[in-house]
Amino acid sequence: RTVHCLLSSEIDRRKERGLPPPSLCIICSRTMMSWNIALLVLATIARSFIASSCESDISCDEAEAAEFLQISSQITTNDKGSSSTSVKYLPRSLTNTSKVFIGIKSAPTLEYRARRDRLRSHGCLNSIKDAGFSYAFVMGVPMSHGHDLTTHSQSGKDTPEERENEEALLREIEEHGDILVLAMRDQYQDLTDKLIGLLDFGLHHTNAQYIMEVDDDRCVVPSVLNTIMENHRNSNKELWAGGYLFTGKEYGSMEGATGMTAPYFSGNGCMLSRNLARTLVEDDRDHTVLSGIYGTTADDANLGKWVKFAQEKHHIEVDFKQNVAMLRNP
Repeated sequence: RTVHCLLSSEIDRRKERGLPPPSLCIICSRTMMSWNIALLVLATIARSFIASSCESDISCDEAEAAEFLQISSQITTNDKGSSSTSVKYLPRSLTNTSKVFIGIKSAPTLEYRARRDRLRSHGCLNSIKDAGFSYAFVMGVPMSHGHDLTTHSQSGKDTPEERENEEALLREIEEHGDILVLAMRDQYQDLTDKLIGLLDFGLHHTNAQYIMEVDDDRCVVPSVLNTIMENHRNSNKELWAGGYLFTGKEYGSMEGATGMTAPYFSGNGCMLSRNLARTLVEDDRDHTVLSGIYGTTADDANLGKWVKFAQEKHHIEVDFKQNVAMLRNP
């Protein structure tokens, strides 16, 4: 009944504006902004009699509607992120209350499995968890050197090496539950896409107010992060913090395809405020994704170019904080 009320309000709104009846997708996006599976099931059930009974005599109980919205807001995405850590494909290393999400950039091969195990056994991850931070190892789908993905073959298959790495990765995910596999091939040329996927995940699947990316051969020092965040708490500026800040002009290889340069933090680790990350991968998404126009294959240098573009386009102020102590060797 409450679902009927919510959806009917959207139908009435469109009628008043002279618009045609909405599709189910439009109804869902307008009434709830984001639906989980349970709500979609309810919407599907309601659809049959809404379509045939828009002039129904069922009245809307405002109290019921408010209660329904309050409950649903706890299980759907809001403007601060998502608390949907119960979704099965999400890493078990996430928490709903974490102030920081740390995406640890890794790769799906045995060599990098050793790096991940080193972090697990040397206390790095325990210190992250003890600080109340969320984390996940972030990687793409295994890819063998020389595997040509440009051919148009419906019978194409992964190489034996790729399948072996995929099976090993599945076992590791089942054992540790701290891995996020992005829907992309893991290769050096696509490091920028991996960074975009990491930031996307931090925005849409966590409530973290700061999103950090770090290499899997470095260990985060939570006490230093807490100090940086505390100093930023009352600032009106966005935050970008890292271990070493380049001007972007030290080497010719830092220049993009058009000669563009920008300051950036070394790619072994940096942290962004949530609103800055949102500006880069949502507000400026097309510019960010099409980085080949102005950037290089270096994800850290491209991140600097994204921030520079955001500063110029949106006139946002960014506080650059360099602190070499925020990272250490495992």
